[in-house]
Amino acid sequence: MEKKDLNPRRDIIDHLKTAALFPQRRGEMITRALQELLISLPAIGTALVWPCQDRKVPWKIYYAGTRRESMQRWLTARLHYSLDATLSVLQKDLSKLSDMPTPHLMRLQPVPMFTTGLWIIWTPLFPLLREALDCLEEIRQILEALIEVESLEKHYFSSTSPLSDQALLEALAQGDPHALSAILSMTRLAGNAEVVAWGQVYRDIIESTDQQGAQQSGFGFTVPLGQGVHGRIITSGSQMVVVDDYRNSPYRHPRVSHILDSEQLRSIFALPIHTRSGQGKSEHVGGVLYAARRVVKPFSLAEQLLMQRVTNLLAPLPPPTRVTSFSSSGLNPISEQQAVWYKLILQANHIAALETWVGQFIKGMIIVADSDGRPYVAARNEQLEHLRAAFDSSMDGIQVIALDAPGVSAPGHIYLRSAITLPPIWWPDFFADLVVACHLIIGRMEHARDYLARQREQWLQDVLQGKSLRQLRQDGYRLGLPVEEGQLWVIAWPSQRMLTRQETRQRTLAENIVLDQLESPLLFLGDDIGVILLGSHTDADPCKLREALLTLFAPHPVWILYGMHYHSLHDLQTMLAQRISQAQKARREAHSEYLLNLQTPGLESLLANPRLSEDLHNFATKLLTPLLEYDRSKGTDLTTTFVLTQMLGSTQAVGDELGLHANTIRNRLRKAEDILGVEEASPQERIAWGFASFIWMSFHPHPLSDVAHSASRQLRVT
Repeated sequence: MEKKDLNPRRDIIDHLKTAALFPQRRGEMITRALQELLISLPAIGTALVWPCQDRKVPWKIYYAGTRRESMQRWLTARLHYSLDATLSVLQKDLSKLSDMPTPHLMRLQPVPMFTTGLWIIWTPLFPLLREALDCLEEIRQILEALIEVESLEKHYFSSTSPLSDQALLEALAQGDPHALSAILSMTRLAGNAEVVAWGQVYRDIIESTDQQGAQQSGFGFTVPLGQGVHGRIITSGSQMVVVDDYRNSPYRHPRVSHILDSEQLRSIFALPIHTRSGQGKSEHVGGVLYAARRVVKPFSLAEQLLMQRVTNLLAPLPPPTRVTSFSSSGLNPISEQQAVWYKLILQANHIAALETWVGQFIKGMIIVADSDGRPYVAARNEQLEHLRAAFDSSMDGIQVIALDAPGVSAPGHIYLRSAITLPPIWWPDFFADLVVACHLIIGRMEHARDYLARQREQWLQDVLQGKSLRQLRQDGYRLGLPVEEGQLWVIAWPSQRMLTRQETRQRTLAENIVLDQLESPLLFLGDDIGVILLGSHTDADPCKLREALLTLFAPHPVWILYGMHYHSLHDLQTMLAQRISQAQKARREAHSEYLLNLQTPGLESLLANPRLSEDLHNFATKLLTPLLEYDRSKGTDLTTTFVLTQMLGSTQAVGDELGLHANTIRNRLRKAEDILGVEEASPQERIAWGFASFIWMSFHPHPLSDVAHSASRQLRVT
């Protein structure tokens, strides 16, 4: 078969980037990209199982190729809520399409916090040529970036975002510094950048004095046109410049490099903004938007596209002049108060920050409540009740504003008690801006919480799957979890109240209840199981927790399994699956006992007894004294090798724990046994050494040991 020219893949990529930059044309551009793929590969058909961000339905189908309508219906009929279930059905049924070749299936997986998708390609070519595989891989990366953009854009470009504030954009066009500061802050958020800067392009130079995130107050530079990163954009007409590592970049310039190096800037991304020509956009670049990081971590394609969306809103710029006047006869500059306001809503990560600032501004009180009437700041529940009562009594100064916004089916409310007249004369859009700010910050809160919840859930899945203990320990500490020792609680709630990821607010309420009661996070495992890891000495009341959770789940029951103590990460790994299974069984069988204490007596109970702990420690020390004295005199650590071997039962397991070869462990163990005289020991003495080893490790845990205490589960006192 004659090989087709793959140059049209440039058109495919351009169509997909256009889909990311112009959401109103997204469906059209994705379809055109798929149609171009049919020609360039060649292919008989191609389909995308695409995640829906509005969550009314989980997936939608894009298809191009033969039998378009019937294939669209065929694919739609096999969609399930879970992509894994959808993939399973498709893998079974695709082979039944006798008139279609065997398809290539490619899972679209952005970074773990985002929803996955699926790409299907029917092509008669088998196997695919290397050039075709490279083409598909490049397109796959752009499709994944598009999913990421679609997931994030609501936080930056929705109708409630400052970037949709026409007055702000008009003020920017007139050179208002507060508006520019707001835009730079938004770019910094959208691009996940550490430093952002604005470069104004004049006839002969580029001048940058406005920035966000620089550590030195005098940050700025001036460079002649045609030189440095900026010159690359101006002279070549590039749409962007990506610098992986500025320290080793061909774009270094003596007027700029020492300034950027002093800020330790490494990865840089630069975007041009063109000027206005009549009613359209000219070829002249009027400004350059820079984003940078202090580590070598190039900006991802999704981050680049999000920042391009920002520059699309700014273009075209008015022609630049040397006079830096920030006022216009037809436009009032943004006030200092509003400048602080923009900074607040662009940086605040919790609604409490907004309530504090607005409360001071109106010399009164503000509380934001969700659609169920619960305050987003849980501690303000009593204050909210007072405001509601005052509003019902028609007291002066109390106002209630609905959080109405496009696409919000069940808005919450803002409760206000103000000592000043609202809206202020100089801020006529105060209420509209307040609603915008609430939605923006709430969205940011939910996004951050969802991201952390996904990381914690993934960690639990990794624990259940038996992943590397060393990596699990690092990830667990990073997530702030009690990894080495603690209590395990498992909560099962009814299937009628499944807390899916789409039930963001309900998940938040459950998390807040657990935090208030136990001061520990609730880790979701799927939609109907929660796991709590408490500190080993935390004294918590499961009855109070259940009563609090019933305010969310009633009239449906909630089961809580508690009382399980773990003394190592391996211990937690061992018991987690078993306890989750017990919780699921209690729910499945509608167990009449809702609080299940699974604490079992063992050696831990002896060690926890303060009357015995000193005697036990003396007992272990006496038996191990020959080894301890040898270690002190020779600078060795045979004691740890010996006690771990007694507990884990194999030299290989000890070697894995200590990061040493099994032969090294055998040699050390042989020396330790010679010192203790193990070869001539009686069975009773061997049991005593095992008991002493457990006691010793309980009082002297080795920093490299994950499982030192897990063996105690084999030594239960019955």
